[in-house]
Amino acid sequence: MAVIVKEMDRSVRHVLAQFLAASIYGQCYHLALAMHRDLDWTMIGIMDGVNIIHVGVVSPEGDIWDGRGKVSEEKFAEPFKKDSNKIVIGINEADLIATGTVIEEMVKLYLEKSRIIWPNLPWKTPSCLDRVVAFTEELESLSRKYRLWVCAPFPAARPALFEGYDDEEGYELEITADGRTCLINRKI
Repeated sequence: MAVIVKEMDRSVRHVLAQFLAASIYGQCYHLALAMHRDLDWTMIGIMDGVNIIHVGVVSPEGDIWDGRGKVSEEKFAEPFKKDSNKIVIGINEADLIATGTVIEEMVKLYLEKSRIIWPNLPWKTPSCLDRVVAFTEELESLSRKYRLWVCAPFPAARPALFEGYDDEEGYELEITADGRTCLINRKI
């Protein structure tokens, strides 16, 4: 049997979409860098003199993307453009990093969130979800082999899979009162 990935709850999707949309007010560098690096799309920015006040990316088809998703040139500039500001194609990574405001962990955060909201873009690297599905497929095979399954200890609870940070020592198992069920947790 294949691994079934349930569709994300609409309210969760909405919260993530709003998180990305809010990036246009102060976190656009992080999102643009994430998309630029993993999609190889050109960055585009709005300049206010020598300052880059907003940045997004341009797809090979010429579509502009920022935290709101695919936007027209007018919508891209809407909250920022004044008569003296101009849109510039060809913003590069060094320009953004030179500002001293880029935090690599934020770039990673925005990459993962954008991949969830826009899964059909041609991302180069596997997402956390891709890795979880691959892991779960292998886990299913092991579960069938040993007839041991990861499941919730009772119907209202759900097991969870966490992305590791290389500080794990391994797994810790705890036998429950029924003597047949084990709780599993990562050991840090």
